[in-house]
Amino acid sequence: YFTPRSVIKMCVQILNPKPNEKLIDPASGSGGFLFEAIRYSEQLYGHSPQCLGIDFGTRALKVSSLLATAIGNDRIQFSRANSIDGREFSHQEPPPEWNPFLGKIDTTSLNQKAKYHPWCAWHNLRCDVLLTNPPFAGDLSDPEIIEAYESQRLDSSRKKCVIGREHLFLDRAISLLKPGGRLAIVLPQGILANASAAYLRRWAMHNCRVLGVVGLHPYTFLPHTGVKTSVLFLMKEDQETRSPYPIFFALSQKPGKDSSGRSQPDGD
Repeated sequence: YFTPRSVIKMCVQILNPKPNEKLIDPASGSGGFLFEAIRYSEQLYGHSPQCLGIDFGTRALKVSSLLATAIGNDRIQFSRANSIDGREFSHQEPPPEWNPFLGKIDTTSLNQKAKYHPWCAWHNLRCDVLLTNPPFAGDLSDPEIIEAYESQRLDSSRKKCVIGREHLFLDRAISLLKPGGRLAIVLPQGILANASAAYLRRWAMHNCRVLGVVGLHPYTFLPHTGVKTSVLFLMKEDQETRSPYPIFFALSQKPGKDSSGRSQPDGD
């Protein structure tokens, strides 16, 4: 699942990860976002943040782990796990590379969530910055997975027999943030526009401040896919403590590619 470096660089520069922060990509693939965050932070601040990449694809993890070894930076770790279905950690310890990212156990929170799933590791995994381009393909119909997500439980008017994978990834991304944490996530345009996703937008805006939305050109991900996408930038902040604020919107009109996916020199 290929993310153009222009998109990766934009996300990293806007979120500005710092050496004392912890970064997670829950759909890390070959690690593009995390490697760029390390490069950016080292150039700007002289030191890199602590990074964790999580992915379910064995091949992608082999590539990312090999690259991490090649750059010789022990501040970046990769782990194999399913970021949507956390039941594998219901009765076993999380991987050791997760330890720097695990917060204190919130007993009250866990008791509230236990009836859905004791996904203790996922409930306590936290980061300051999250950068990700999750996979959109395929829907989920397992009610045990769907009911584990707060955004899905709060909308009682919907029949959640089948849900798009990207809906759960947005919920997962927000839940991984510490208070004040910020994220950039690539999402299909429908999440921001379709009436069927209005409940998810309400839930996200209740839990986060919307920093901005950048609409990507349809050619951005060619020749791999022509799906219309946007990058959503959020900061975790409770709605009750928030005063009115501006939101940045932008549209990419020069993607740096032609209709066949070949590079062009005038990208924005």
